[in-house]
Amino acid sequence: MAERSLRGMSIGAKSLESDDNVDFAARNDVAYVCPKGHRTILPFAEGAEIPDEWECRCGSVAHREGDADREGDEISKPTRTHWDMLLERRSIENARRLGVQFVQTEAVGLTWTDRLTVETLAGAYPADAVILATGASRAVPRIPGLTGLEGHGVSWCAACDAFFYRGKDVAVLGSGEYALHEVQALLPVVKSVTLLTDGAALTADFPPEVTVCTQKVEAILGEQTVTGVQLAGGAVREVSGVFVALGVAGSTALARKIGAAVEGSRIVVDEKMQTTVPGLYAAGDCTGGLLQVAKAVYEGAQAGTEAAKALRKG
Repeated sequence: MAERSLRGMSIGAKSLESDDNVDFAARNDVAYVCPKGHRTILPFAEGAEIPDEWECRCGSVAHREGDADREGDEISKPTRTHWDMLLERRSIENARRLGVQFVQTEAVGLTWTDRLTVETLAGAYPADAVILATGASRAVPRIPGLTGLEGHGVSWCAACDAFFYRGKDVAVLGSGEYALHEVQALLPVVKSVTLLTDGAALTADFPPEVTVCTQKVEAILGEQTVTGVQLAGGAVREVSGVFVALGVAGSTALARKIGAAVEGSRIVVDEKMQTTVPGLYAAGDCTGGLLQVAKAVYEGAQAGTEAAKALRKG
């Protein structure tokens, strides 16, 4: 017994009671502060994507220390780990072997006539079934009046609501391709369009007839309906409607465009993951509830299976 050696580690070289001779992986400590003042410090691996928000121990949403109060046009995305990317690469390779086509472009709209059609920067893709599974936006613009006047001058869909503003002055909140798509839908109908970038840089080429305001948006004005927007420095622009088109079009924004029922930021689905629009399904974080990968995987499988069943039935 005495001559037997322990395998697995050299007891004499490294101590279990100290950090001597132990090389730790490089990491960054990131601080988060919630509205109640609780400060949480979390270690992240060097090179990892750092989330802008974290759930505090009190249950409220904490933001990275030092970040601005409002994130403006920037929509945060869930952190992707090395394991996520590895699984994604393997899944894509397997899908391609089965003949699945991958199109890497930005979706800017969703319409329905005789078929569903996904509008992208690379063209339109008609389909008999569409599954929305792009996750949920973790950040919304913190602009006073935006939420309170939704449906009373604040809209998330130019194609749906443009005709309500025929001959009127409106504004589009955004600065990228998604905002350009909304502007193009409004120009033939309304009197004028003002682009509100909320301080963000332009990432698309807008028509010359569009007035661009680069100042921060301090508030959406109006009591019963929208009457204007207040910009940084006190300037006010009188408009009858504000169309929100920040960042890229997420699942909820696309669902709104086609008239699917939405409750807050959650797309309403039944037990088959189908929305209120025939042929349109949703899965994952965009349906609300538990924001965990296990739930998203189950719902994605359920939506795919039910869509396939419906297509086979014709």
